[in-house]
Amino acid sequence: MSVDVSIIIANYNNEKYIEDCLRSVQQQNFNNLEIVIVDDGSTDDSVKKIKQFIHKDSRFVLVQLEKNRGVSVARNTGLQRAKGKYITFLDSDDCMTPDAISILYDIACKHDADAVKAQRIKVLENFKLDKIPKNKHAIYKETVVLNPAKQMDAWFSDPMFVWLYLCKKSILLKQKFIKNMRPCEDVNFIIKLIPYINKLILVDYISVFYRLSDNSIMQNYVVSNKTIKSKLISFIDINNFFDANKNDCSVNYQYISNKLMCDLLLIDIFYIPLIERQNLLSVGSKIMQFICRKYSIYKYYNMRTRLAIWAFKNKWYKLARFWLDNDYFSKYTRLKKENIYEDTNC
Repeated sequence: MSVDVSIIIANYNNEKYIEDCLRSVQQQNFNNLEIVIVDDGSTDDSVKKIKQFIHKDSRFVLVQLEKNRGVSVARNTGLQRAKGKYITFLDSDDCMTPDAISILYDIACKHDADAVKAQRIKVLENFKLDKIPKNKHAIYKETVVLNPAKQMDAWFSDPMFVWLYLCKKSILLKQKFIKNMRPCEDVNFIIKLIPYINKLILVDYISVFYRLSDNSIMQNYVVSNKTIKSKLISFIDINNFFDANKNDCSVNYQYISNKLMCDLLLIDIFYIPLIERQNLLSVGSKIMQFICRKYSIYKYYNMRTRLAIWAFKNKWYKLARFWLDNDYFSKYTRLKKENIYEDTNC
């Protein structure tokens, strides 16, 4: 029998919240549904709790990995196992709103959309799923984005979490989550799907209760060498992807490249203790050299100056000031007024 929608849930040692998560998908007012749970080598009692749902509801499917291999491997395994025409994801400490699947699926079918993106709401760790009202008659604003590869705001206006999207399986299978990339695995995966999505629907409907728990990836987000290395790997991988496919798609990958570079150099650098900066900057030296080679028009400037010019031209003034001391910054401002450097539109 064909399945309309599959929900993929990756679980690892989340016995505290897994029951709420599974109950939220079990209570969806949508029948032709499959829930694929991939357990990533849990050592707690979460698998025992998952099996209780499986015994009572045939829509639940459990895939067990022999050892912990990371969320990317778990999600890739779920994608291969899922049978639904459309697929969405859910983290095992989060919950779905009661009408999420029916609303998003109806919107996808109505517009014959490749993907539908919803919203999320943050909830505290002690959030309870019980007695959440259903709102079947609410009207939600739907924004149809045709040729979304040309409209970057449709992708970057909100965080890129895969669990906010309901997407055709045929499109999702064109990419894989990169093993051992955490964080950044969601952003990397979604960006590389952009060339294949011809119609995206943005809907102002909250589909996920995003729990700020101890196990939450973003709640535990710590800027470290590992974090910046993950962003660096993601940046290089995305650039390589678009370089290899730039003749086959019309994505504004230069915008994406600059956006990711800003995230790497600006957000991390300005939110880490001063004592750690020197070490972390050395980790990102490869990406800095990448910019300098790519924008070699500034070959008469040193590396710090070229980085600052790149940041300044993208209107990231705080980052530009970081790379240059006051004398350099004043000098560049004067050069800009005199217009004696060549514009590379970077």
